[in-house]
Amino acid sequence: DRTASCETPAASLGGLPQKLHLFNGALLNARIGSPDGRLEQLISAGSSPIDVVEEFYLVALSRHPTEAERQHWKKEISETTAGEEHHEFLEDFVWGLLTCAEFVTNN
Repeated sequence: DRTASCETPAASLGGLPQKLHLFNGALLNARIGSPDGRLEQLISAGSSPIDVVEEFYLVALSRHPTEAERQHWKKEISETTAGEEHHEFLEDFVWGLLTCAEFVTNN
């Protein structure tokens, strides 16, 4: 009958193996930290951390961060020191964005 959708809930897509791979897999971490990757290219080009956040929101979620999200990331960035700490923060940010429900459901 037509009382139920044939679509599966987003939470069940891919199952446990896919979720574990996203959270712990070497592939995603290697891609994020790749010297030829988008993150490294933006950092090498001198993009500010908030510009990197904006770029990854557009690429991953096809939207700009909301004002509340932008303020959140500005605060988080301000609590890190420049250089390597910013780089590690941005890698963690990208990982978080690529494993968030909005990205996983849309992609």
